[in-house]
Amino acid sequence: MHRARSSIAGVATALAAALLIACGIDDGEPTEPIPTPDAGLAPAAKAGLGEACKIPTDCESGQCFVGGQFSYCSLKCGTDTAASVCVPPVFNGTCNKQGFCRKP
Repeated sequence: MHRARSSIAGVATALAAALLIACGIDDGEPTEPIPTPDAGLAPAAKAGLGEACKIPTDCESGQCFVGGQFSYCSLKCGTDTAASVCVPPVFNGTCNKQGFCRKP
């Protein structure tokens, strides 16, 4: 009986060692780069002045006026700069109350 236990233990040890070698050690890190959804695609073009946007980085100007009914790429302005910054045809030469060029 003692000999059978010893033999079973030896087989179990050999099997465990073979499994470790076959499986390798997994450190949890990927072995290949993980592809991203936009991998290889050109960056999306940014919206121009007066075009729809959701956040500032959507716009070439870096300024997105987010209003209650609509949002658009704009420019920052003040009463002293509106005439020179908010030029037609995209804007109407005035600023809104939040300091962005207004659309006509």
